[in-house]
Amino acid sequence: MRDLEIATERLKQSSHSLVIAKQGRILMSRQDGGIRPLFNTLSELGEDMRGSCVADKVIGKAAAALCVLGGVKGVYTPVMSRDAKGLLADNGIIHSTTLLVPGILNKDRSDLCPLEKLTADTDDYKDIYSIVKEFLGRPI
Repeated sequence: MRDLEIATERLKQSSHSLVIAKQGRILMSRQDGGIRPLFNTLSELGEDMRGSCVADKVIGKAAAALCVLGGVKGVYTPVMSRDAKGLLADNGIIHSTTLLVPGILNKDRSDLCPLEKLTADTDDYKDIYSIVKEFLGRPI
């Protein structure tokens, strides 16, 4: 899958945290961390995201749900949670990772990522999207 190779190589060779490729070209590349870049990209690209491939530094359950919602066909990440792997597999999305982990940790690695906790009780990608949207709308 050429688009997945393109996105993966760009991610590995740059300081970017998110790369999206489709039809042999990079649609989006961002350096910000966390879930916000993928969430914003889904909103910005809309239907253009369908059929694309995503390379992201970390894919947890929330990011996997956004990929499902966006109609992504392939995902690469160095670090993926087991729940993310299950969600991608259940929705027919090709995926690969270097390190499969029980859960994604927060930034200081003292606990699970807040979104891992908030999405623990659902596998419905539409519900997870709503959880992410509400989470990102909260003041920091």
